[in-house]
Amino acid sequence: MQRVLIVEDEKPASNRLLSLIGELRPNYQIVGIEDSIEGTVNWFQKGGTADLLFLDIHLADGNSFYIFDQAKINTPIIFTTAYDQYAIKAFKLNSIDYLLKPIDKQDLLKSIEKFEKANPLEHNEIKSVLETLKLRNKEYKTRFLVRYVDKLISIPSQDISYFISEEKIVFLYANNSRYAVDFTLDHLEEVLEPTMFFRINRKCIASMKGIAKISIHFNGKLKVDLNPAVATDDLIISKEKSSDFKRWLDR
Repeated sequence: MQRVLIVEDEKPASNRLLSLIGELRPNYQIVGIEDSIEGTVNWFQKGGTADLLFLDIHLADGNSFYIFDQAKINTPIIFTTAYDQYAIKAFKLNSIDYLLKPIDKQDLLKSIEKFEKANPLEHNEIKSVLETLKLRNKEYKTRFLVRYVDKLISIPSQDISYFISEEKIVFLYANNSRYAVDFTLDHLEEVLEPTMFFRINRKCIASMKGIAKISIHFNGKLKVDLNPAVATDDLIISKEKSSDFKRWLDR
């Protein structure tokens, strides 16, 4: 007998899933129905176990991948989601199924059969799915609060030309002005939207608007001139990073 946990915050959706599982696999035991991140984490932390987890991606109290930051879960998962077909097709590359709401009976059957035929070792691929979800759902900084003389100014990320490290201080350049910020470039690389900003090298992270000119350097490297110009050594993109940089420019 397979034990099933359902995590779904929409009552009609959870009722439909219960009904369909009852039709397709009457021998399956529903061991719990949770409707939040907090409730699911508590369920597992109190010793709850299941053989299969049906997990809605978007719950009332946040994205469900946060569950895995708080509880150790090795249970194979079938995600349920309102994402479009394109997103689902991409996620299917990870060998863990997704069901589009409203759940279709035949799609559910195929997902269950896939679960029943799967090698248990394949369930480790859940980790790669979660990483994909985190990237898709990660919230990046949209504003930076900076000090200018005796004032505080909130600068939108889209107004920033670049961040650059000068004499161990990181400066933000925006609207032809410079402001010191209390971030390292490594930290900034984590919190900035990667489609908007690119780590040029160890000294600089630039946005598209902050790049004035790109020149071909020797040995496959690239040279970047910034806007506004800055008095620093040449900003060189290594041969190893130049391909990623070109893809970033061409997205």
